[in-house]
Amino acid sequence: MCHGPGSRGVAIFPQSDGDLCQFADLAHHLADAGYRVATFGPWSSPYDRPVAATYAALTAAGAQRVVLLGASQGAALALATAPALDPRPAGVVSLSAESTAGTFDALAGVAAYPGPVLLIGTENDMYAPGGVTRRMAEQHAGDEQVLLFPGGDHGIQLLPRTQEHIEAFVDRVLST
Repeated sequence: MCHGPGSRGVAIFPQSDGDLCQFADLAHHLADAGYRVATFGPWSSPYDRPVAATYAALTAAGAQRVVLLGASQGAALALATAPALDPRPAGVVSLSAESTAGTFDALAGVAAYPGPVLLIGTENDMYAPGGVTRRMAEQHAGDEQVLLFPGGDHGIQLLPRTQEHIEAFVDRVLST
């Protein structure tokens, strides 16, 4: 699914159990704000195939600068694949990225990706605890912002309390 006008885009990668609807409200809001938005669902293997296809669909539709946004498995894949995508993504937003997704290493990806990242998580997340999020920030050599909340919410459960931060990050990264 690709929606919205313009040369600035957001590629949205759902959680492992997610589909096109998981980020529907945010996707429509971003499209209404002038961003071209693409997502997919359900996941297929190998996991990097839908990530690359979504990114390619955005750039083929005219997006010249793109932010990757993912939750859980989608966040891990966004971080793991960001260094290899061409053109390089303008930024990455991670909601509860696990350190790996299948054979894809999010820690290695965040270490190799020099662009800005927004890392969001909770201290007691059973899949991606606060320590994992802090380690990703330590591995990243570029500009990063970390939002860690108390509790154990995971992935899209964080969206209601972080949507304003996500939108501000997307606006900042894609306005340059």
